[in-house]
Amino acid sequence: MSTPSEETVDDRPARTPLASRLRDVSIRTKIMGLVVGALLACLVIGATGAVGLVQARTSMDSMADATERLYAAVLDVNNEVWRTRAAALDLAASTADQRADAAAEVEAATQSATASLDGLFSLFVEVTGEQSSNQEHLTTAWTQYADVLTRGLVPAAISGDMLTVHYLRTGNAANFGAEVVTELSETTVQVTQTADRIQDDADARSTLMMTVMIATIAVVMAVLLALGVFVTRQIRRPVAAVRDALERLAEGDLTSEVDFTATDEIGQMAASLVT
Repeated sequence: MSTPSEETVDDRPARTPLASRLRDVSIRTKIMGLVVGALLACLVIGATGAVGLVQARTSMDSMADATERLYAAVLDVNNEVWRTRAAALDLAASTADQRADAAAEVEAATQSATASLDGLFSLFVEVTGEQSSNQEHLTTAWTQYADVLTRGLVPAAISGDMLTVHYLRTGNAANFGAEVVTELSETTVQVTQTADRIQDDADARSTLMMTVMIATIAVVMAVLLALGVFVTRQIRRPVAAVRDALERLAEGDLTSEVDFTATDEIGQMAASLVT
């Protein structure tokens, strides 16, 4: 024989509408605090990342520009030196009606090479802050070679003294020219190594800046999250206290007090419950 089913009686105290609303407010406040914290974190992270990327890009561009200028300068010096040597050979092999033009080419090439050489060493000092260790040797060798060309080879060729031209070309000019080539090769190696070192320093600096930026972002995120949690608790704590007091009142506890004082609306509500 079946017995009537017993109705389950919910003996939990009913919540007042105000308590339910306060609970909802507490939940929404927590969510809002987290959202605001996340938005602030994104904003600060984006700004920090943008600044870091701009600084890294500026540093890389500056280093790359210095490296390219050094490479271009040393290539220009090599081209002008070999142009001068070729002009000297052409002058020695020129005929009488060609000597004036050939002599003019030697003088022009010599002046251009001298200017390129000065520009290379000035740029080296500008980029590295120090003088090239090979500057004195190369400058001395080039000065001797240029003097032989402009003060000996060219005047002798113009005057038609081809015996002197031959003597200078195979003697002093050849010796000084070989010394110039040797010193220029050493300078080229030094400048190339310096440019490579600058590039390596730029890469290392970029890596360091990225590491610092990532660490900064991590710290900012931690601070903002902690701040968001703190602000959320400061808002939720009084709301929860008032909510709990209302729930105790709904249970019939008229002696319930709210351990919270403030001058804002929530504090006024808590004071009303106490009175």
